[in-house]
Amino acid sequence: MNRQKVDLKESSYEIIVGKNILSELGNLITEVGDFSKIAIITDNNVGSLYLDAVRGSLLKKGFSVCDIEISDGEGVKGWRYAEKLVEWILENKLDREGLVIALGGGVLGDLVGFSASIARRGLSLIQIPTTLLAQVDSSVGGKTAINSKFGKNLIGTFFQPKLVVSDVLTLSSLSGRHFLSGMSEVIKYGLIRDPVFFNWIEENLSEIKSGNPEVISELVIWSCSIKAQFVQKDEREMGERALLNLGHTFGHALETYTGYSNKLFHGEAVSIGTTIAFQFSHFLGMCSISDVNRLIHLYAKLGMKHQIKDISMTLPSPKVLIKFMLQDKKVKNGNITYILPKKIGKCIVSENCSTENVNEFLNTICP
Repeated sequence: MNRQKVDLKESSYEIIVGKNILSELGNLITEVGDFSKIAIITDNNVGSLYLDAVRGSLLKKGFSVCDIEISDGEGVKGWRYAEKLVEWILENKLDREGLVIALGGGVLGDLVGFSASIARRGLSLIQIPTTLLAQVDSSVGGKTAINSKFGKNLIGTFFQPKLVVSDVLTLSSLSGRHFLSGMSEVIKYGLIRDPVFFNWIEENLSEIKSGNPEVISELVIWSCSIKAQFVQKDEREMGERALLNLGHTFGHALETYTGYSNKLFHGEAVSIGTTIAFQFSHFLGMCSISDVNRLIHLYAKLGMKHQIKDISMTLPSPKVLIKFMLQDKKVKNGNITYILPKKIGKCIVSENCSTENVNEFLNTICP
């Protein structure tokens, strides 16, 4: 096992990454607390694969356990399912000493994290992410959210877990499309902070694509260590942590446009949004065309969606994209916040781009 601490004083916790560690979950949980009852929340797909192993490990340690499986997909990230889960938690009599486990991908982790944060004003939470995107991003940092008709992740809380347990062997059950969706967040870490990591990804593409568990473990723990640095300095995203949103301003607008559907996964929206951010930065004279092309070349070698034309539906106009971006939670005083690269490994937060400038640029890439 590899362990990465997220140092947040009284809210500190560990991220544990390894192989075949779901069977050790009961022992790992005893390291962080003695809980009166444990509720496992998962989705139909993940539950059929891993619920028995997780439940069995907890029962073996003598924990009282209840569990529920819900539908999968972005469509569950709303008030209806949050209410359903909170009422189920209360129905199963979890008290303030209870523990909620989110077993699944990023959508489920966001929904369950939000539900745990508001049930009884906050119950202990453990994240067990089973997708690459969730292991390297959404399970770490304490951001929970559900979607609104006005945009993605506009309703949420900051609520740190007690522990994150990532078994990289769960990634073997992912489709190629879901795995590549997660790679968008992995690549993002190299782009915003660590050019050495970006180089390492380029040099290990064949091992990454083949799913070598040793390489994937290193990839996950390296990503988590970079994210932990940002979270420790800026837990509530008031400053530097905003850099983690590279690609997300454009990407979230695309997700809203596609109705949070299977037409565009979150990670795909991020990779397309990141390409747009690099192109926009070059349009503004900040980023070299060689860095733009280097990023596009990496996406292409992995077979990732990375251009706006890769969306399988009628493409949005610049006016529509800007309308959705103006609903983004990072808008300040009516100004859209952009994360813009200066080069691979260095990005800045910009709140000074005029709507006219953005519209002019988008007209060069939108049909």
